This record gives sequence, structure tokens and C-alpha cells, in this order.
Amino acid sequence: MNYYHTGEDGMNFTSEGCVLWGDRVIIPIAERLVIIAELHTGHPGMTKMKAVARSYLWWPGMDNDLEEAVRAYYAGPFMGRMFLVIVDAFSKWLDVYATQSATTEVTLEKLKTSFAIHGIPERLVSDNGTCFTSSECRTFCESQRIIHTKLAPYHSSSSGLAERTVQTVKDGLRKLKKQEA
Repeated sequence: MNYYHTGEDGMNFTSEGCVLWGDRVIIPIAERLVIIAELHTGHPGMTKMKAVARSYLWWPGMDNDLEEAVRAYYAGPFMGRMFLVIVDAFSKWLDVYATQSATTEVTLEKLKTSFAIHGIPERLVSDNGTCFTSSECRTFCESQRIIHTKLAPYHSSSSGLAERTVQTVKDGLRKLKKQEA
């Protein structure tokens, strides 16, 4: 890598157009969501993900941006229903809504209910289900100033948190059904 300028503030500018702060690449605002989504791939856990990010990347408020996300996805069909699972990535607080279908209308209704109780998140991470990729969902997120990141399609393993949460919900529902019997 050829450096052609070193600033007094420790910033380096490469001939390839990268801006570095020490050995870390400074990520511009427009690219941060892409980087966050990539860091979440395989969901190594918050501590490891932040450690990796801190080793190679930098932007103001990076730790906060990595932590502040709400994840939403559907589990099911299970026990004859679909379950919208909403989890706060930082606190791991769950909201689970039993629904008959995973339509955009139902999804937005449940998201609004959850956000009315817990507050509007800065970021929403979801899969690429039709209910999350619809123009209505995009309009809703834009109107609430929610940054919506969609995980890679056909790779449910790209969110370990989602997989663990769904398993926890299903285990709890099985136990509840067993107790009722």
C-alpha cells in the first residue's frame, strides 16, 4: 500500500483512495450499513464482532451502531401458526406474536405494537421475506427513520441470534403445550 499523505491527526490517505486512521480503515457513512450487515454474518456474538471491527475499521459511534438493532423474523409454521419474533440485539428482550400469516399488513401491525411499547429502534434487521421487502415496509421504516438492514437470503445461519431465539421460543411453546395437556 502506497501512502501519499499523512495528516497530523494520524490519518493516512492511500493512492487507492482509502482513508486510514492508524491501521484501521475509516468507513464512510454511505457504506456503514453494508459493513454492519457483513459483520453480523455468521453472528459471532457482540463481543467478538466488535473486537473484529475495532481491529480493522473505524467510524464515530461504531460500537453504538453495532449494538443498536432490533431483529424481526418469522418462525413457523409451528403448532399451526406463524410467530413473528422481535428481539432487541443488545438486551435480548423478546416480543413474540402468534399470527395466522406473515403478510406485510400483519407484520407492520405487530411492529407498530412492539415499537409503541418499547420505543422506535434506530435499526431493524430482518430476513428477506416478502413482508420485510415490500414497499409498505420500506415506507414505514423511512417514515420512522429506521435503518432497515436485510440479511442474506437463503442463509438463516447468517443470524445466530435469530436461530437461538427461534429455538428458545419453540422450546417454550412446547413446554407450555405439554403443561396444558
